[in-house]
Amino acid sequence: MSNIDRMQSSKLWQRTLAPTSAEQHSGYKDKLRVELLGLRDKVELIVRQIQGDLPGLTVHDITHLDALWETASIIAGDEYALNPLEGFILGSSILIHDAALCFEAYEGGRDGLRQTIIWKDTTTSLQDSGFSADAIEAESDFVALRHLHAKRAETILTTPWRRDGAEMFLIDDVSLRNHYGSLIGKIAGSHHWEIEDVERLPTQFNPVGPLPLQWQVNAIKLACLLRCADAAHFSNDRAPDFLYALSKASGNSATHWRSQNRIGGPSIDASDPTGSTVLYTSTQSFAKDDAAAWWLAYDTLRLVDRELRASNALLTAVSPQAKFQVVRVRGIESPERLSEVVQPEGWAPCSAEVHVSNIEHLVKTLGGEQLYGAGQDKLGIALRELLQNARDAVRAREILDPLHRSSLTVRVRSDENGSAWVGVEDNGVGMSERVLTGPLLDFGTSFWSTSLLHHEFPGLRSSSFRSVGRFGLGFYSVFMVADFVTVRSKPWSGGVNDTRELSFTEKLSTRPLLVRGSSVALLPSVSTLVELKLKPNVSPSDFRIVVRTNRQDQKHFSVDFQEYLTALCGGLDVEVSLSVAGGATRTIHRPIGQPGFNTKQWLHGISFATHESGVSRIIDRHLPRMRKLECDGRLYGYAAVSINADDKNFLGLQTIGGLATPIGSGGNRFFVGFMDKVARSARRESGVIAAPAHVLEHWGKEQIELLKKESLTPAEKYAATLGLSDLGIDPTPIAMVPVVRPTGADGFATLYELVNYVAGGGVVAIPKSRNSELLENMNPHIPGTVRHYVVRGSGVGHFLQLAIENNVPSHPNGIAGCLHRLSLKKGLSPSWSLRHNVGRNQLGWPFDYLVLQHSVK
Repeated sequence: MSNIDRMQSSKLWQRTLAPTSAEQHSGYKDKLRVELLGLRDKVELIVRQIQGDLPGLTVHDITHLDALWETASIIAGDEYALNPLEGFILGSSILIHDAALCFEAYEGGRDGLRQTIIWKDTTTSLQDSGFSADAIEAESDFVALRHLHAKRAETILTTPWRRDGAEMFLIDDVSLRNHYGSLIGKIAGSHHWEIEDVERLPTQFNPVGPLPLQWQVNAIKLACLLRCADAAHFSNDRAPDFLYALSKASGNSATHWRSQNRIGGPSIDASDPTGSTVLYTSTQSFAKDDAAAWWLAYDTLRLVDRELRASNALLTAVSPQAKFQVVRVRGIESPERLSEVVQPEGWAPCSAEVHVSNIEHLVKTLGGEQLYGAGQDKLGIALRELLQNARDAVRAREILDPLHRSSLTVRVRSDENGSAWVGVEDNGVGMSERVLTGPLLDFGTSFWSTSLLHHEFPGLRSSSFRSVGRFGLGFYSVFMVADFVTVRSKPWSGGVNDTRELSFTEKLSTRPLLVRGSSVALLPSVSTLVELKLKPNVSPSDFRIVVRTNRQDQKHFSVDFQEYLTALCGGLDVEVSLSVAGGATRTIHRPIGQPGFNTKQWLHGISFATHESGVSRIIDRHLPRMRKLECDGRLYGYAAVSINADDKNFLGLQTIGGLATPIGSGGNRFFVGFMDKVARSARRESGVIAAPAHVLEHWGKEQIELLKKESLTPAEKYAATLGLSDLGIDPTPIAMVPVVRPTGADGFATLYELVNYVAGGGVVAIPKSRNSELLENMNPHIPGTVRHYVVRGSGVGHFLQLAIENNVPSHPNGIAGCLHRLSLKKGLSPSWSLRHNVGRNQLGWPFDYLVLQHSVK
């Protein structure tokens, strides 16, 4: 049977468009049939391109489109009411619903498609994931065509195809095109709509012109029939044997080909006397290696079943007489039942699957103390995560609405029972109900990385926007500190009626309460508000926070909430305001470099300077050298390398996404200011510096030049040496290290002085303890060596790491790496050796000497 014969022999075709000369209105029917067949001829040329443009797809050519008449006839039933105009519109919708799955369906072809927002968004996502250039283009083409084809179907009949100044249309008849082209397009495009949206289509669309008045069109009926037939056409038709053999599909595509190649159907289940069940059977069994293909078949047939049930439910509600005969798929109740007709071989599908029986426990375990660690600043962690979410929301809106002025406010208060409340509100993009009940609650999923982002905010992914949120766990940290949580949000372009409220009462529940409209109206300027009722042991009602220093020789101290929040937001790139106990809202943080920003005041704020003696003096010493680390509009830090030998302060703020992590562990001793780091894991411990290498190098070289102009003590130069090395900068130009000279005198020496000593035949010895740290107090004598410098030092950091591999130091900017490089530059042949058990330090620990000398060849 030829392709067109399958279509024309189907019961729906025979009842609607088949020629019957004696029938009344046969002339009008003939006209509709001729136009539809003309449309088919043109669409056949278009869909022929799909296989070449998207080789991984199973069959989407004219054979698939013709077969949908047959599949639709099975689903609708033998007596289904469809008039000729409905047959024409259904047939036209079938023909164009997938026609835009090829480049030729778009103005400009492939190049035109690659100018679309979805293509650019997808490309950016894949680039961030490390795909190769060729793979990125191919995958972006696939995603863009899949995403756009249904929308393109809505206009493909009414949009002219131009060539050499002439305009051509898929439907030649002007009257049919003008009056029905848009409706056909919507029905065709609706196969990618949510079933709830199909209800927007009309149940009665009256005929125009000379067509009989009784040929009224029920668009919902036709849309449901199209989507069910399209879903149900899962069979060998879509992956015929020889084409399957020629297929070069791999990965998921190969699984689709294998799965459909072994399925025969659909047909009415003969064992069901009502004729309401459709049956699929396997033509070949699925071996163990084909398990993924079997499970794909199971999932697909469950989808078919859902489409049938949802469509019939909708038709029952809006047009009961239009219900289909088929309402279910046999065997989808369980894998075991389906395996009776879609047969495995050598293995048995079963209902067992990886699942989480106690979601609440999992969230508490992985979203709370077990993730972040006991004894951590729980309130700081929860606030940091909420501020990060708010920051992402307002920055996203700034991209979508360039005139928007971001606002992020924290409100703290105590209620009549003395319970402390914290609220974080923003005027960012807000959340639709789909986001609020989807990615927000999908543990381990970040909205910014989902496909829903493409639908909610097209173009955002390919813009300059980059979210701080990555892991999708942060929101659940609030349950470490809160007994009651409420999230109220609305899309920024929506109104009060678009507000949704999600509340978790008393404890974390897997079934929060959703209120449409919200019990408490948001202010017009607010998009999202998250409120927490804090547990009694988290924060006192006066909101003074204890800062735990984690330093044995220093006591903890308490700060008011404004001081605490100021430090927490130290590197944030959006403005933050605070309101306490219903009082006036005050700006407590301005982005670095923005109007009103004061560097000295900011350094005082992030370092709790009023609680730490001597910090103001340190700030003044470093203030002239404060410089930004920025690139392509992004600020990665604002800092000066530290020349302070005393590390007992909070001046070196480490952040992730501009938010301190953590508060209270003491500052980074190697710089003053802030530097953004990359999170090592979902716990958000700081890892490597986020700034690109060339940005960090430029900053470091500028710091060295500025330091050369200052009058520094040797101890300050040594502090700068440690800092530069730890930050990945070569400290050689200003480096000084504490030494014991050959004369036995203590002092400081430059690296150049040490290398010159080696060049003269001397030895430089670097004491190395068993934990790889330099030691400060030791016997400087090296047995068997007369002339030597001994480097003395203490502390931690890259400069003091002394690993040697194949006579080359492992850390290029450590002391050994710098000395090695200088020796080579001077024309020496540096030789490293390790002298074991040279002595013991003041604690009685043994230490070794790493010895550098010139190897004379």
